[in-house]
Amino acid sequence: AAVAAGAVGAVTTTVVGAGLYLVMKTAFRTGGTRLSGILAGVQTQPAVLAFANDRTGADPRVALGYAMVYPMSMVAKTLTAQVLGGL
Repeated sequence: AAVAAGAVGAVTTTVVGAGLYLVMKTAFRTGGTRLSGILAGVQTQPAVLAFANDRTGADPRVALGYAMVYPMSMVAKTLTAQVLGGL
């Protein structure tokens, strides 16, 4: 059961990340530097932000991308947890 839950989590993270990447790259023509911050913000992972900052030399566009989506992602995750917890 634990392996199945881990697999579902890995697949979900991959699908969301790949989908976000494709939409932001094609529909909104977002550059890779800002997109790395957006991906970190959607995952609400400061470790991913630190990695992106390290790889880009702390380019401010990474932090801008992170700051654009982090608050919305936290609210969405909190609401999703409330809905799933009520089931």
